[in-house]
Amino acid sequence: MMRSLGFDELMDIAFKARKKKDKKILSEVNQEFNYRVTRRIKMGKKPMKTSLAGQEQTKKWIEELNKK
Repeated sequence: MMRSLGFDELMDIAFKARKKKDKKILSEVNQEFNYRVTRRIKMGKKPMKTSLAGQEQTKKWIEELNKK
C-alpha cells in the first residue's frame, strides 16, 4: 500500500498518526522508509535524502510516543 506513495504523502500520514498517537501507522511508515533506504544501499547507490530524512523523523516520533 505505501510503496506507491511519495515522500510528502508518507510524511502527511506519519504526521496525522503522530497527532492521533497511532504507533502502528507510524511504525509502518518508518518501515517503508527503512525499506527504501536499505534497497538503495543494496543496489549500490546512495539513499535518497528524502528517504533518510523521513526515516530519521519517523524514528524520532516513535521514540517520543514510547516515552509518554
